[in-house]
Order: sequence, then C-alpha cells, then structure tokens
Amino acid sequence: MLSIDSNPLNSAATQLKPPVAKTNVDGAQSAQPAEAPAKEGVRVNLSLAGLQASKSSGGNKDIEESGLPQTIQQTLKTIRKLQQQLAEKMQQMQAVMRDNSLTPEQMRQKVSSLQGEIATLTGAITTATANLNKAMKQENLSLDQVAKVFELMG
Repeated sequence: MLSIDSNPLNSAATQLKPPVAKTNVDGAQSAQPAEAPAKEGVRVNLSLAGLQASKSSGGNKDIEESGLPQTIQQTLKTIRKLQQQLAEKMQQMQAVMRDNSLTPEQMRQKVSSLQGEIATLTGAITTATANLNKAMKQENLSLDQVAKVFELMG
C-alpha cells in the first residue's frame, strides 16, 4: 500500500526523528525512526487497484497526448485496461479468501473460477505486450519514443 500524507510537517518531522533500536521477531535489532504522535493531516492509502485507477483517472489522456503512433497508443490503452481488470480480479480473490461465510467448497469454486479469469487476463496481457513489441519494431520508433512507451507502461 502507498501512503500519501498531505501535511508537509509530518514528512519533515519523520526525517528528523532520531533512530531508535527495536527488536525484531528473530531477536535482531534494527534502527528505526522514533514514533511521534500523529499530527493532523490527510492520509490516503491506495491498494493496487486504487493505484491503477489513479493512474488512469484522467482516462488515457497521457497516452493520447504522447505523440506516439495510433497503433502503439491503442495497444498501450489495451494493456492498461487489462492490467486494471487483473488488479480487480486479484482483489476479488483476496476478498473471497477472507470471506468466512463461505463453505470450503464454495470458496474452492470461487477461487478456481477467479484463477481461470486471472490466467486469461495474464495471457491477454502477454499477447498485448508481444503485439506492442511487434508494433514498436514496425513503426521504427526513436529512442525517445521507446522511452515514452516504457514510461506509459510503468
């Protein structure tokens, strides 16, 4: 999970904390910042699906404004959509595995179904990525354009 704290004082205070030795489960000690009382501010925790959604919250505007050839843009949009669907299925899988109201048989069936959908999406991402690589070669992209493709994928 990613945490974003909009209060600049919190992040500055965290950097200035003196290290404090803490004992880990295995008995080893590690130096970590001292815990300070929480200050007022906004804290946002994003799941993997949330990160994907925030990346595409502006639609695919970043892809459309990239100046890349249309075939590359369309493939990037497809990959992004498939990655978002995969993140959603992974979240659903986690929810099913935490659901104590399901019988073991119901859980097995739902997990099996989700595993099939995840495998299908993973295969589709692999195919789309191969198509992207092929299109990049066919379009004779410049190094800057190739870097832009990787930036948009990342």
